[in-house]
Amino acid sequence: MGGLWLAVLFFPGISLSSGGALLAATIVLMALHFALRPILLLLAFPLIVLTLGFGIILVNALLFYFSAFLVQGFVVDGFGWALLGGLVLSFVSIFVKLWFGIQIIDSSQASRGLHVKVRKNTSHRPPPRKQTKNKDDDVIDI
Repeated sequence: MGGLWLAVLFFPGISLSSGGALLAATIVLMALHFALRPILLLLAFPLIVLTLGFGIILVNALLFYFSAFLVQGFVVDGFGWALLGGLVLSFVSIFVKLWFGIQIIDSSQASRGLHVKVRKNTSHRPPPRKQTKNKDDDVIDI
Protein backbone atom coordinates (compact mmCIF):
# COMPACT_ATOMS: atom_id res chain seq x y z
CA MET A 1 0.00 0.00 0.00
CA GLY A 2 2.87 2.33 0.83
CA GLY A 3 4.59 1.69 -2.49
CA LEU A 4 1.46 2.52 -4.44
CA TRP A 5 0.96 5.68 -2.39
CA LEU A 6 4.58 6.72 -3.10
CA ALA A 7 4.07 6.11 -6.83
CA VAL A 8 1.00 8.37 -6.75
CA LEU A 9 2.97 11.04 -4.85
CA PHE A 10 5.99 11.07 -7.16
CA PHE A 11 4.43 10.64 -10.61
CA PRO A 12 1.69 12.91 -11.97
CA GLY A 13 0.58 10.28 -14.49
CA ILE A 14 -0.62 7.98 -11.70
CA SER A 15 -3.58 9.09 -9.62
CA LEU A 16 -6.07 7.79 -7.08
CA SER A 17 -9.46 9.32 -6.34
CA SER A 18 -9.79 8.21 -2.71
CA GLY A 19 -8.44 6.06 0.09
CA GLY A 20 -10.89 3.33 -0.89
CA ALA A 21 -9.42 3.32 -4.38
CA LEU A 22 -5.96 2.98 -2.81
CA LEU A 23 -7.09 -0.04 -0.81
CA ALA A 24 -8.86 -1.61 -3.80
CA ALA A 25 -5.87 -1.02 -6.08
CA THR A 26 -3.55 -2.57 -3.50
CA ILE A 27 -5.73 -5.67 -3.19
CA VAL A 28 -6.05 -6.03 -6.98
CA LEU A 29 -2.29 -5.58 -7.46
CA MET A 30 -1.59 -8.23 -4.84
CA ALA A 31 -4.07 -10.63 -6.42
CA LEU A 32 -2.61 -10.09 -9.89
CA HIS A 33 0.89 -10.46 -8.51
CA PHE A 34 0.13 -13.84 -6.98
CA ALA A 35 -2.22 -15.17 -9.68
CA LEU A 36 -0.93 -13.90 -13.03
CA ARG A 37 2.70 -12.97 -12.46
CA PRO A 38 4.09 -16.54 -12.36
CA ILE A 39 2.26 -17.39 -15.60
CA LEU A 40 3.45 -14.20 -17.31
CA LEU A 41 7.02 -14.78 -16.14
CA LEU A 42 6.92 -18.29 -17.58
CA LEU A 43 5.57 -17.04 -20.91
CA ALA A 44 8.06 -14.16 -21.03
CA PHE A 45 11.04 -16.31 -20.02
CA PRO A 46 12.81 -16.04 -23.41
CA LEU A 47 12.37 -12.24 -23.34
CA ILE A 48 13.66 -12.12 -19.75
CA VAL A 49 16.77 -14.10 -20.71
CA LEU A 50 17.43 -12.02 -23.84
CA THR A 51 17.04 -8.72 -21.98
CA LEU A 52 19.05 -9.91 -18.94
CA GLY A 53 16.15 -9.47 -16.53
CA PHE A 54 14.59 -6.29 -17.94
CA GLY A 55 11.58 -8.38 -19.01
CA ILE A 56 10.62 -8.81 -15.36
CA ILE A 57 10.24 -5.05 -15.07
CA LEU A 58 8.00 -5.10 -18.14
CA VAL A 59 5.82 -7.83 -16.60
CA ASN A 60 5.49 -5.78 -13.39
CA ALA A 61 4.53 -2.70 -15.43
CA LEU A 62 1.95 -4.72 -17.36
CA LEU A 63 0.32 -5.88 -14.13
CA PHE A 64 0.38 -2.31 -12.77
CA TYR A 65 -1.24 -1.00 -15.96
CA PHE A 66 -3.84 -3.80 -16.02
CA SER A 67 -4.84 -3.13 -12.41
CA ALA A 68 -5.73 0.45 -13.39
CA PHE A 69 -8.33 -0.96 -15.80
CA LEU A 70 -9.85 -3.11 -13.06
CA VAL A 71 -10.09 -0.50 -10.28
CA GLN A 72 -12.34 2.48 -10.67
CA GLY A 73 -10.62 5.57 -9.27
CA PHE A 74 -7.09 4.32 -10.04
CA VAL A 75 -5.78 5.98 -13.19
CA VAL A 76 -2.51 5.35 -15.03
CA ASP A 77 -2.10 7.69 -18.03
CA GLY A 78 0.18 5.43 -20.08
CA PHE A 79 2.49 2.45 -20.09
CA GLY A 80 5.49 4.66 -19.29
CA TRP A 81 3.84 5.77 -16.05
CA ALA A 82 3.00 2.14 -15.31
CA LEU A 83 6.67 1.27 -15.83
CA LEU A 84 7.73 3.93 -13.33
CA GLY A 85 5.04 2.88 -10.86
CA GLY A 86 6.11 -0.76 -11.13
CA LEU A 87 9.71 0.27 -10.46
CA VAL A 88 8.66 2.16 -7.32
CA LEU A 89 6.70 -0.87 -6.10
CA SER A 90 9.70 -3.13 -6.77
CA PHE A 91 12.11 -0.87 -4.88
CA VAL A 92 9.74 -0.55 -1.92
CA SER A 93 9.30 -4.33 -1.85
CA ILE A 94 13.06 -4.90 -1.88
CA PHE A 95 13.56 -2.33 0.88
CA VAL A 96 10.85 -3.89 3.08
CA LYS A 97 12.29 -7.38 2.60
CA LEU A 98 15.77 -6.19 3.54
CA TRP A 99 14.60 -4.07 6.46
CA PHE A 100 12.37 -6.67 8.12
CA GLY A 101 14.30 -9.75 7.04
CA ILE A 102 11.32 -11.42 5.38
CA GLN A 103 12.26 -14.72 3.85
CA ILE A 104 10.03 -16.86 1.62
CA ILE A 105 10.40 -20.58 2.31
CA ASP A 106 10.00 -22.77 -0.75
CA SER A 107 6.85 -24.91 -0.68
CA SER A 108 8.90 -28.03 -1.43
CA GLN A 109 10.72 -27.52 1.89
CA ALA A 110 7.62 -26.61 3.88
CA SER A 111 5.08 -29.13 5.08
CA ARG A 112 2.09 -27.47 3.39
CA GLY A 113 1.92 -24.55 1.01
CA LEU A 114 3.97 -21.38 1.16
CA HIS A 115 5.33 -20.13 4.46
CA VAL A 116 6.84 -16.77 5.31
CA LYS A 117 9.49 -16.58 8.00
CA VAL A 118 10.42 -13.27 9.63
CA ARG A 119 13.92 -13.19 11.07
CA LYS A 120 14.56 -10.98 14.09
CA ASN A 121 18.30 -10.89 13.37
CA THR A 122 19.10 -7.52 11.79
CA SER A 123 22.86 -7.99 11.45
CA HIS A 124 22.56 -9.88 8.12
CA ARG A 125 25.09 -12.42 9.32
CA PRO A 126 24.31 -16.10 9.05
CA PRO A 127 23.71 -17.87 12.36
CA PRO A 128 26.75 -19.68 13.78
CA ARG A 129 27.12 -23.27 12.66
CA LYS A 130 26.91 -26.02 15.23
CA GLN A 131 30.03 -28.09 15.57
CA THR A 132 29.54 -31.73 14.78
CA LYS A 133 30.77 -34.24 17.30
CA ASN A 134 33.24 -36.84 16.04
CA LYS A 135 33.65 -40.32 17.45
CA ASP A 136 37.15 -39.51 18.65
CA ASP A 137 36.03 -36.49 20.71
CA ASP A 138 34.96 -38.64 23.67
CA VAL A 139 38.34 -40.35 24.08
CA ILE A 140 40.98 -38.82 26.36
CA ASP A 141 44.52 -39.71 25.37
CA ILE A 142 47.16 -39.85 28.10
